[in-house]
Amino acid sequence: MEDIELHIRAINRCNQRSERMFTLVDLIRAKTLSVELAAYLLHRVSKGDSFIVGAVPGGAGKTTVMCSLVNCIPSDMIIRHAESEASMLLGENLKPSCYICHEIGKAGYYSYLWGEDLRQFFKLKSFGHLLASNLHADTLEQSKLQIIKQNGVKEKEFNSVNLYLYLSCDIERKITSVWYSKEGEPHREIFDGKILKVSGLADKKDLKIAEGFLLDMDEEDVFTIEDFRKELAGFRE
Repeated sequence: MEDIELHIRAINRCNQRSERMFTLVDLIRAKTLSVELAAYLLHRVSKGDSFIVGAVPGGAGKTTVMCSLVNCIPSDMIIRHAESEASMLLGENLKPSCYICHEIGKAGYYSYLWGEDLRQFFKLKSFGHLLASNLHADTLEQSKLQIIKQNGVKEKEFNSVNLYLYLSCDIERKITSVWYSKEGEPHREIFDGKILKVSGLADKKDLKIAEGFLLDMDEEDVFTIEDFRKELAGFRE
């Protein structure tokens, strides 16, 4: 049985502002993403897809979105915080887990990764781990510049992260672009801020189930990440 308290404590270690962490339902209410997009992301992450959230400005909501998605990871995965190259080398011998890099960046803060540490983080995907992080980038090309060119991460490892999401906070915080890669193929944009194009990438029935779950959670006023996580167990059955 999943240790929900351990799961919630691990997510709260990413909390930079000591406020209540948001769920996907909160983000739908805030119009950061639509029910349709939230359902797709819930479906993919609950199946074990890795993801990175990007936005150039600080305070755009990258960590908020990242943590709301981490809360949707498979129930048999525990959360591990990517701290250093040495700690991540242990990942070669551990069962599949969700490794969080708090941010891709040079700052000397806890779980901010750059250089060799970041290269080791991306290698974890080849051992079956789910990766989650964020960075200061507004586009896929800006992400490639930082991750591949500046840090020397191999392109195939960059592509192994299934989802790259980009936030805009010009008027309101909103996901304006989503790129998807299947099995390490080059990413293609599946959401341009208006239209979600996932035909062939997800079964319509699965997406409807995920959408129904989120709408039910909205009606039930699920306010905490712990409540959401507990309800998610029923969604997976």
